[in-house]
Amino acid sequence: MEPVLMDVASTPQVYLCPITGEVMVDPVVCDDGHTYEKAAIQNWFNQDQFADTDPISPNTGAPLLSRRLVRNHALRKIIDEWREKAAKGGWNIEPSKIDIGWGDSDIVGKGGYGMVR
Repeated sequence: MEPVLMDVASTPQVYLCPITGEVMVDPVVCDDGHTYEKAAIQNWFNQDQFADTDPISPNTGAPLLSRRLVRNHALRKIIDEWREKAAKGGWNIEPSKIDIGWGDSDIVGKGGYGMVR
C-alpha cells in the first residue's frame, strides 16, 4: 500500500509546534502556557537578542518570566498514539512531509529555529 501524504486538514493543529509548524516529538509547556517542540523553544531562548534579557513568547510577544520548560506528557502520548494509528493505516506523517499551507504572508516572525505565524 502506498503511504498517504497528510496535509494540515488531517493533522490536528495542537500537534504542530507553533515555531516549526511540524508535528512535535518532545512537546514542552513554556511559561506562556503554550506547548512547543523542546528543541525549537530552546533555540528560541538561545537567540542573540535574548542574551542579556528575558526572552519573549514566540506566540504572544509578551515577556517570559522564566525559561523553565515542563514536559507535556499527555500531549506526547496522544501524538504517539496518533502516529501509531496512522502507521497502521499506511499514512506518511513525517514532519517534513506535512503541508501546513503557510505562505509568506502568514509569517509574522522568524526565530532562530523557525517561523512564527
